[in-house]
Amino acid sequence: MIKRVILTVLVLFLLTACFGPAPQEEAGRDVSLEFTKFPDYDIYEFTPFQIGVKITNDVPQDVNGYLCLNDLAPNHYGGIPSTGNCQSVYIPAAQFLSDNELHSEEVEFYFPSTGITYEYSNIPDEFISTETIFAKLNYEVTTISQAQICIIDPFLEQSIQDLPCKASELLSDVQQSDMPIEVLKIEPHILPTQGNMAQIMLKIYVGIVEEGYLIDYKNLAEGKPSKSAGVDTIVSIGGHTVMECKPLENGKLMFGTKDERVITCITTTPILEEAYTDVVLIQFHYGFQKEIHNSLTLNKEVI
Repeated sequence: MIKRVILTVLVLFLLTACFGPAPQEEAGRDVSLEFTKFPDYDIYEFTPFQIGVKITNDVPQDVNGYLCLNDLAPNHYGGIPSTGNCQSVYIPAAQFLSDNELHSEEVEFYFPSTGITYEYSNIPDEFISTETIFAKLNYEVTTISQAQICIIDPFLEQSIQDLPCKASELLSDVQQSDMPIEVLKIEPHILPTQGNMAQIMLKIYVGIVEEGYLIDYKNLAEGKPSKSAGVDTIVSIGGHTVMECKPLENGKLMFGTKDERVITCITTTPILEEAYTDVVLIQFHYGFQKEIHNSLTLNKEVI
């Protein structure tokens, strides 16, 4: 007759106190992940199980990428193999309804995708361990942020009061979608040069505003977070005058270990009016990884 090793209430309490139940949902503002199928907190050797993950898209942009699963147990204990546990995913863009509310799109994915199951095996005698299972979404992001900028002839006397805008105004009202990387604010400066020309200089503050990691969008299947994974960045005035920005490395904004960066962008433009407004467009293109994890207690089955 098969007998199972039953954990006492005290042991369960201590395990919970030491490790604690890990979060099952990542509540991102653009894309969120949630476990919809997961083993019970206690799982025994040779117990079959599957994992279900729901991806919710809350922005009007398709999500394309890879959803990958892994655990921390050595391969000889079975469980989730170290390779071959990624699925390509597509979640349609969220849609605006008639009342202008955004309707989220949701898609569920199951592992293994072939209909078979996982199980742990070869567990040592009197073995109790807390195992963690991770679900990671690697996806590609392209965004365009925009803000109105006031361009004033820098040779005008500062005493003129009836101009339609102010060139020194801080631009914090940036139109953009809720994405992992956002423009936090823009500091514009209009400087005189020669003739009827002026230099536009923008200090643009950029931040990573969600939990996750930058990855190479050209290699989403591998999805390894890297300090060298940058953000393709293009800044233009009115969509026609591309600005020269620093510091960029081959057109990429590098964050390294920081969550915020400042870039300075410069261009020269003819001044055709005393004052007018134009649009600053900031395009970002990058790969991003989000993850959720949950824990279970792995027990040896005693015969």
